[in-house]
Amino acid sequence: MAGTIAGQLATFAAAPVLARMYSPEAFGLLGVFSALVMILGTVFALRLEQAVPLPRDDADAASVVGLGLAFIVFSTSVCTLAAWGASSQLASLFGQPALERWLWLVPITAGVTAAFVVLNQYAVRQGRFRAIGARNFLQASATVFTQLVLGALQWRPGGLLVGLGVGQAVGAVTVAFGSGLRRAVAGGAWAPRRLGTQLRRYRALALWLTPAGLLNAMGVHTPLLLISVYFGEAVTGWFGLTQRVLWAPMLLLGTAVAQVYLNEAAQRARDDLPGLHRMFVSTSRRLVWAGLVICAPLAVLGPWAFGLAFGQRWETAGLFAALLAPGLLAQIVAFPLSQTLIIVGMPGRQALWDGVRLAAVVMSIVVPAMAGLSAAQTIACYSFASVVTFTLAWWMCWRAVSAGTTGAPTPPIPHEA
Repeated sequence: MAGTIAGQLATFAAAPVLARMYSPEAFGLLGVFSALVMILGTVFALRLEQAVPLPRDDADAASVVGLGLAFIVFSTSVCTLAAWGASSQLASLFGQPALERWLWLVPITAGVTAAFVVLNQYAVRQGRFRAIGARNFLQASATVFTQLVLGALQWRPGGLLVGLGVGQAVGAVTVAFGSGLRRAVAGGAWAPRRLGTQLRRYRALALWLTPAGLLNAMGVHTPLLLISVYFGEAVTGWFGLTQRVLWAPMLLLGTAVAQVYLNEAAQRARDDLPGLHRMFVSTSRRLVWAGLVICAPLAVLGPWAFGLAFGQRWETAGLFAALLAPGLLAQIVAFPLSQTLIIVGMPGRQALWDGVRLAAVVMSIVVPAMAGLSAAQTIACYSFASVVTFTLAWWMCWRAVSAGTTGAPTPPIPHEA
């Protein structure tokens, strides 16, 4: 947590400088670039990072890491070739002409991001939390430092994109050092026969979690891509900066609460179902109050605060923040509790919600945009859809803990906010 907070502070401190150094159009390009990176990075390893903590033998875990990295190399290679061939068409589709020059970097950055996730899971398995905390800080610092230096050298907008890739690479290298992977490989952990054994063991996990992870990632990142398609570079930049600012406190609060809730809820799901219900309700109540503290000022002071912090040309982003505040409140409440369906053995309902969420956010942007509504009106519709879908998520979890019946507990599937 200390590393995460330090990294977020570094990001926040640099945000006003970056907002004055780079144009809204540059941030729009970064938003589309980042969304594509995160969607691809989620599935490049076929979700085998989720299998890293499962083997009893550390050598088998190292084999799973090797499998994940092998799929990442393959996926990165194929998608890089595809990006070279379709760069012009994709840049035109997303309304980002500058993307054509940089599209080849998307699969490479996605591959580095996926490798970082796999190696981070290996570090979690080993209990190397000091290294993980250092990674959180160094990753954010390297990203910001690179973006500032390249921006000062007038390498814009490329500095924002390269900075993102450098940060992910620094994070991957940080957790790789001291992991002992080299010794495991020398001991035969990456031998073809052993890799084949682990692939057969965890192929069902990959088959189930890859589409689920893709649905979840698309639910998070598709809205920005659609905003880019329908409203162009500047609006995408305003929307992207708004998301960047709003997600930071939500992720800090949500991740901290989710970790504690997950540990306690998993125990009570086995031994104390009424206690699980009481904890769910009390945690929900506290999250509502915490969310109001964060979102109420945004709803009232958004345009003024963004103009003051980032400059006058970002006041529209503050308007977007005010419009998104209700959806953010629903997200703050539902996100930390979203593991409940997995804990009580109902992963199918979680997958169903992921699909409903994706459909809802797509329709909430496509329909208003095609009807000729303004960007602000469309974003208000998207915020309403977020309120509805995250309220539905909370209700499904509440019903699950209120029913008093559970299936067999299954390992949690981490979801993005």
